[in-house]
Amino acid sequence: MISSFSRPQQITSVSFDDANRRLFIADALDNNVIIDTQTTQSVSHLDYLERYRYFRQALFVNHGKNLITATSKQSVIYWDTSSGKELFHWDITAYNAGTTVF
Repeated sequence: MISSFSRPQQITSVSFDDANRRLFIADALDNNVIIDTQTTQSVSHLDYLERYRYFRQALFVNHGKNLITATSKQSVIYWDTSSGKELFHWDITAYNAGTTVF
């Protein structure tokens, strides 16, 4: 084992960047963090106004500079990992009640 991280609630999404330098962890109660795996320190938290955003999937792009997340409520969001700011937001059209984003 190299490092261990824990969250107070059920983890809903985990993602590493290509070089394993950044780690994104989100839990079921709106706690999310981007961690520098070398120092184990927090780099940022995703910044948004909603009370809850349940992140189902996450993917680092641009050598860990950006993060793409998918929520279970038909949204795809593009983030700046240094600031945690949302850069772009796309909503997916749901064609039935079972539609989900992966």
